[in-house]
Amino acid sequence: MWSEAVTILLGGGVVGICLGWLVAFALVKVLAGVFDPPPEVLTVPWTYLLLLCICAVALTAAGVALHLRNLLRGPVISDLRSSV
Repeated sequence: MWSEAVTILLGGGVVGICLGWLVAFALVKVLAGVFDPPPEVLTVPWTYLLLLCICAVALTAAGVALHLRNLLRGPVISDLRSSV
């Protein structure tokens, strides 16, 4: 359970970082003619990104812990039979 959550969290983080960088790079290239002078490099908000990563890890851990607690609290067979 934990390894699946970590895999999803890391995979989503890597894909999100790559897509975010590509969109930011494309916007700087497209809008280079609008700004005088155009930006030479992208600015990275490190504090915001660090807080975002901390929140993502904490919320993923809390979600997995709550799910595991609910699974361990009662028999699963009653949940399966209640939906039939």
